[in-house]
Amino acid sequence: MSLYCEIGDKPKVIYRANGDKEDSIFYAEVSPIDVSVVPVENPNLKDEIYAWNFSTNLNPRTTLQDMPFRAVGKLTAFRVTGTGSINTVNGQQIAEYSAEFRDGNGALITGSAVGNYPGDTPKLVKILIPNEDKPPEDICRLEVRNTNGDLIFSASGKCPIPFKVACGNCPPGQIECKSNKYPGYCCIPCQGTAAKINNLAAKVRGK
Repeated sequence: MSLYCEIGDKPKVIYRANGDKEDSIFYAEVSPIDVSVVPVENPNLKDEIYAWNFSTNLNPRTTLQDMPFRAVGKLTAFRVTGTGSINTVNGQQIAEYSAEFRDGNGALITGSAVGNYPGDTPKLVKILIPNEDKPPEDICRLEVRNTNGDLIFSASGKCPIPFKVACGNCPPGQIECKSNKYPGYCCIPCQGTAAKINNLAAKVRGK
C-alpha cells in the first residue's frame, strides 16, 4: 500500500491516460489515499475479437472451449433481462435466465444461461482472441483507494499511466504562486524556479 497525504488534507490525483497531453484530475474527499497503477488482464478493447458466453455458478464458463460465440469489442451494457422457466432438479430450483449486451458496433447480443434459483444470475465472460497481425495493447488501471482498501476511483488506459498526488494545491516538487486566472493559483516547478533565482543572483554579483 502506497499512502499519500495526511488526515485533513484534500488530495488530488493528477494523471494522464491513453497518451493524453492534458492532465486529468481526481479530487479525493478522504485522506490519506492509496494510489497505484495495475495491469488489466483481458481488458475490454475496441475492435478486438472476443470469445464470449454467459456463465453461472451452476454452469461456469472459464475456457475458450466454453465460449463458442464471437463478438467485436468493446462489449458494453450487459444486463440480465429476465427469468424464464424454473424447474426443480434433485430438490434444487434451477432457472433459465436471459441476458444481453452490446458489441463494439452497437449491435444488441442476446442469450440465456441456466443457474440456481434464486441469485445465480449469469455474468458475461470473455477471452481475447489473439491476432498475430495486431498484438493487443497493454492496458493499465489507475486505482485510488481509502485506508480500508475500498476503491473510490479508477481510470483505465494504455500503459503506462503517469500520475502524481498533490496533498495541497500543488504536487511535490512544485511551489504555489498566486494567479489572476482560475483557480487563483498556479504551480511552478521548484527546480526551474531555483535555477532562475541562481542565474539572477549571479547577474547581480557580476554587477
